[in-house]
Amino acid sequence: MTDALGAAGSLSAVAALNDLAHNTALDEKLRIDAILAFVQMQHPMMEAMHALDDSMNDPEANIRSAARMMSGARSRAGRADHPTEANAIDTSLIDLYRNARDTRDKAKLLGSLGNSAGPSTVPVIEEASHDSTTAIRAAAARPLRLVPGPGIDRPLSAVITSDPDPTVRADAIFATRFRHPLSEPLADALMQAAGTDTAMSVRSNAMAVLSQNPGASLQIPEILARIIQDDADSGIRRQAAEALKALSSAASIRR
Repeated sequence: MTDALGAAGSLSAVAALNDLAHNTALDEKLRIDAILAFVQMQHPMMEAMHALDDSMNDPEANIRSAARMMSGARSRAGRADHPTEANAIDTSLIDLYRNARDTRDKAKLLGSLGNSAGPSTVPVIEEASHDSTTAIRAAAARPLRLVPGPGIDRPLSAVITSDPDPTVRADAIFATRFRHPLSEPLADALMQAAGTDTAMSVRSNAMAVLSQNPGASLQIPEILARIIQDDADSGIRRQAAEALKALSSAASIRR
């Protein structure tokens, strides 16, 4: 029911979801479902942009977390039609992030900022990608996936090749799955990670993204062949062999 209301996106649907989200007599799960239904609105009306403002500071942790995530998503979806309201949401989220003291809360707020990916949120996310706390850097890596334009690709590449923690590097590689087309800096970073990263999971993840973007660099087959020959892990060598075989078959079909 809540998803149908979200998809409708009408004034009455927004009002109904807002009422459900604020009804403290209801089960928390239903209230959260009502909040999450706002993601269905691809072009939210003005009333939807304001619907969850107070819920971002709800006394219930799960309610305010869901509201913050959806506020970021509404900002992104409504920015073209309601730029002032989108900017106001971003400002609120940034203030919440700046004032948060708990690492887990800060990490969740970075996810909310990433859902928005508005102009004012990007510097905050980039700053967090250099934080001394691994959990914060990891939480900042994934949101970079939605930042528009090629300007974020070099900072994201630097995380892939330079961050000292493999979890952060893996989260940055996850973000590249959403970057289309894959830029030269990202392709270079992924090839370096696939061939030399010390963590097997990072090498595997990087190779998977390269396999899905064979046109990103003419060097991808060469990198895969080198991995087949040199990598110490048999599973990685097998993955590279399968990827190279798939690329060769695709090239044969094109010819």
